[in-house]
Amino acid sequence: MFKGNEYKFHTVSNSFRIAFLFLIFQITFHFSYSQTKDTVSQQKDTVRLSDSIRYHLAITSTGSLNQSDNTNTYLMNNTIRLNAVHRLFSVNLFSSYVYGLSAQSLTNNDVIASVDGNYYQPHTRFFYWILVNYTSSYSLKIKGLFQSGAGAAYDFIKTKTNRLNISDGVLYEKDNLYIDTLHDIYSTFRNSFRLAFKWTVINKVVFEGSNFIQNSFSNKNDYIIRSNLVLAINLNKWFSLTSAFIYNRFNRTGQQNTLLTYGLRIEKDF
Repeated sequence: MFKGNEYKFHTVSNSFRIAFLFLIFQITFHFSYSQTKDTVSQQKDTVRLSDSIRYHLAITSTGSLNQSDNTNTYLMNNTIRLNAVHRLFSVNLFSSYVYGLSAQSLTNNDVIASVDGNYYQPHTRFFYWILVNYTSSYSLKIKGLFQSGAGAAYDFIKTKTNRLNISDGVLYEKDNLYIDTLHDIYSTFRNSFRLAFKWTVINKVVFEGSNFIQNSFSNKNDYIIRSNLVLAINLNKWFSLTSAFIYNRFNRTGQQNTLLTYGLRIEKDF
């Protein structure tokens, strides 16, 4: 009698174990399938995000005003920048206009317009760039300067808020200059070296800069220096107070200018 009961107990126990193990298997399979499905969905969302094009628009208006009994000095510097960024490339449009008066005499009437593009290599900090630039500057005695070229760059640091980058390349340049009241029309090839950086402190204070030195291959005394430093205090995501320091030297005309301005910047991502 005991053996029959013991047999029934083992039979019921084994049936219960099989049912329990089957339930555990179903739960584990369902959890693993759901997790895999979520991971695949997240990967698809990431791919869609990385393959999309993101746009960034920044408009800056700065200036300075100095009034005294004898003279009034006025300086205005307006810039607009539009960036289109993809996982594999980016296109950047930039334009600036500087206008200045001192004692009713014109000091600055300077225009810069440029388009550049970057092509990024997957899994590396190297990328390639191309550039087309036009400059006209009353203060530097440049009636018209056209540059186009290409090169390579490397990001030592590249995050959403911080960046350290160097680049080097070759530019072809066509100039129309004022030298001693005469027109100097010539062309040359230049080496263009750039150091660019951006540093952000607690998402509120941004210090960034772009610095160029461009030497002519045919004349060591023919070089261009450009430095643009910006300090911005972000009041919110789209509005900031900003101050800019700009230095330019065009050695062929023997002219240079230094600008220190302050004002506002509006930014928008879309």
